[in-house]
Amino acid sequence: MELTIDSAREVRHPRWGIKCYEIRCSQLDGKIYSVTEDQSKPYLRTKTSLQREYKMRQRKKLSYYKERQTFKEFEREFVDLKHCYAMTIHKSQGSTYKYAFVNDSPLRVALRARHELKYRGRMLYVAFSRASHGIYAL
Repeated sequence: MELTIDSAREVRHPRWGIKCYEIRCSQLDGKIYSVTEDQSKPYLRTKTSLQREYKMRQRKKLSYYKERQTFKEFEREFVDLKHCYAMTIHKSQGSTYKYAFVNDSPLRVALRARHELKYRGRMLYVAFSRASHGIYAL
């Protein structure tokens, strides 16, 4: 899903205390949280701990409703956002994007020899075939 971010600021999550980005989007009611890069370990540690607690209670046939709810609330609070500002043609292979911005000048410089023109054509095919809606050649 694509979102337009209205505002983002770095905060500590009010309930979990993990440093994250509080993001407000016009398409969503309220706010969402995304973990900062330096906080991925504490986030995963908390998530694993909550999950382990409710699964342990489930295995022991104890009441685990409260622990499971807590784990599900934790999962719902955070969104995994992927930022893709730039990537190589090789890395984009197999993916589809709404729009692709292709800068082929590095290809032109690197692949000047006549025998490498065929390779350049293949690379450009891969780059241009990633977009489903539009291509912008730079």
